[in-house]
Amino acid sequence: MIRHILRSLRQRGVRFVFMYIRNAVWFDLRHGTNTAFRREKSVQAVNDPAFKDGLLYVASLDFVIKETISRALQILSSACGPVKFIDVGCGKGKTITYGEKYFSDDFKEFVGIEYDHNLVGLCEANLAKVKAIKTSVLAESGENFANYLEAPSVVYFYNSFQGETFRRAFTAALDKSFVLIYVDPVLADDLVELGYVEAYAKNGQYSAEQWKIFKSPGLAGQ
Repeated sequence: MIRHILRSLRQRGVRFVFMYIRNAVWFDLRHGTNTAFRREKSVQAVNDPAFKDGLLYVASLDFVIKETISRALQILSSACGPVKFIDVGCGKGKTITYGEKYFSDDFKEFVGIEYDHNLVGLCEANLAKVKAIKTSVLAESGENFANYLEAPSVVYFYNSFQGETFRRAFTAALDKSFVLIYVDPVLADDLVELGYVEAYAKNGQYSAEQWKIFKSPGLAGQ
């Protein structure tokens, strides 16, 4: 942990390290979980065609999760029926663990999708630490998230994959009704080309605090 913090201090400066400790490390210290530190792609052994387009696991920051989920729920405030939450490429499970702890009353269930079986095991261990009862983890490619969408849904996507996998995944979900939270939204223009409608956006000094929220074409057309 100390080595990771020192490396971040050298690369990104004091502000980032303070923000990360307050919004990632402190969560683990309070709950006994292990979500804060990244999982480099170089140490992953994944037999999935989508792996070539996948990126490393990085924990979402507390204030980003809180604000984006709150915004997404505002969009769905008039929706009928209980809301489902899906974290595409959930990794160690920071976002769904936080969701179960602080947004449990707002969702009927939380689903994490992750193709790295080692990360699935870590995620399940973290969920056990917070005694999660509404959350399940699926060991498969996040490319298939559209198969698990039920109207209405909130989909959380922290730049988990890019390339052809990204376009296939979000093309397959065009007719589904959901709100997309896209953190570090480097391919936001691709979503607009596909017909996704931007509802909110926030910029920041670091990619971890930048996000956009979209309505899917299926939701925007209602």
